[in-house]
Parts: sequence; C-alpha cells; structure tokens
Amino acid sequence: MFKYVELCVDMKRGRFAKDGLIQYRIICQQVNVSSLEEVIKHFMHLSMERAEQARIQAQALEEAPDVEGLEVDKRLEDLMLSYVSAEKGKNRSDREIVTPWFKFLWETYRTVLEFLRNNSKLESLYAVIFQQRVVNCREAEYNRPKKEREDKINQLVAMRKCEREFKRKLLFYLKSEEVRLTRLREEEEVRKHEEEERQKKEEREKRELEEKERLQREGLLRSVSVN
Repeated sequence: MFKYVELCVDMKRGRFAKDGLIQYRIICQQVNVSSLEEVIKHFMHLSMERAEQARIQAQALEEAPDVEGLEVDKRLEDLMLSYVSAEKGKNRSDREIVTPWFKFLWETYRTVLEFLRNNSKLESLYAVIFQQRVVNCREAEYNRPKKEREDKINQLVAMRKCEREFKRKLLFYLKSEEVRLTRLREEEEVRKHEEEERQKKEEREKRELEEKERLQREGLLRSVSVN
C-alpha cells in the first residue's frame, strides 16, 4: 500500500489515492486500524515532502547567478528588461514547479480530512491533520502580505540600482564626449595654426620672389641705360 501511495503522489493522482484508501479502509478497518493510520501518515508525509522540494527547487532557480547580468555595458532599457524578465522567470517557475505540488498538497489535506471525518477510531489523527492545515492556513495568510512587501522592496531596490547604473553610464558618456570634443578642438586649433603658418610661408616666399624679380628688372634697366 505504501508503494501504491508513492505512485499516486509521483503522478499527482489524488483521486486514485482516495479510491485506494477507501478500499484499504474496507479491508483493514476492523482488523488493523493502525496500518491504515500509517498509510495515511505516509501519504501526508510524501505530499508535504514533495511540496517542500518544489519550493526549494524554485528558490534555487531564483537564486541562481545570472551570467548575463554580469555584463558592464548595458543600457537602462536592457537593465529594466532583464529585471522584468527575471520577474517573469520567477513567476513561471512558481507556476510550473511550486503551484502544482502545493495544489496537490491541499487536495491531499481535503481528501484525508474527508476520509477521517466520520471515523471514530482515527479521531486523534484527524485532529492532528486538521491542526496542521489550520497552521498552514495561518502561515499562508501571514506570509502572503510579507512576501508582497518583500517583492515591493526588492523591486524598489532593483529600480534604484538601475537608476544608479544609468547615471554612472551617463556620466561616463558625458566625460567621454567632453574629452572627444576637447581633442577635436585641439586638433582644429593645431590645423588652423599649421594652415596659418603655411599661408605666411607662401606669402613670404611670394614676396621674396617678387623682390628678386624687381631687382632683376632694375638690373636690366640699368644695364640698358648704360649701353
């Protein structure tokens, strides 16, 4: 019977587990009630264990390091998108891993409580399981707003981090742009200075050439007048 219950839990077949427990109760209720009690305890233990394993698995996926998030050169849009994608991935992990097993766990609670409700020989087990369900309900009611507050705080922290990263990148860009513009101005000034020096040199050579030609003309005129 333990193996049958394990298979039902592995396949999330709560209806099959309930039918099997009913048949097993018919067989052993008058002979060995303690065996039925052990099977029910085993059923509850397996359901809670698998739900806890699912929660730990989803938490491990959520806390896994994001290699892409280690990149330095990211725009603000990329950082915001990565945060939103991380939130969507977390919600998807909850839907695919955690939610089915916790839903199965609550179905197990309901099945067992209905199964034990009118059984006087298992009243103590009924009281224990009912108390566990009440405690879990209280914890869920307490953890829900707590989780919502933590999610909001994490969201604000992530937004502040994105803003700081954006400001840092903006300052870096402005400084780089300032350095580039300064270098361009210096290069432009050097080019203008070289252009001015070249023009001065050309004008000086032009004057020297004109002066040389003038002297040659004067020399020719003097030689002609002497002859």
